[in-house]
Amino acid sequence: MCFAGSARNASTLTFDGVDVMGHRLAEEVAAFMKTKFGSFLKKATYGNCRLSFVGHSMGNIIIRAALKG
Repeated sequence: MCFAGSARNASTLTFDGVDVMGHRLAEEVAAFMKTKFGSFLKKATYGNCRLSFVGHSMGNIIIRAALKG
């Protein structure tokens, strides 16, 4: 099990809009997964890999934008 906290949408970057923040979050998650689990992801299937998100308030909307995009 591994945990990560997002830092790409801090401070004044929150003024950019939900779609932009969702895109940044998606990029951050992809980079984290590649760095942390790169070799594992090459042989992963949907049955042996799980990714969960936890957000609060506006964070949930940003998470949904990231998953949508």
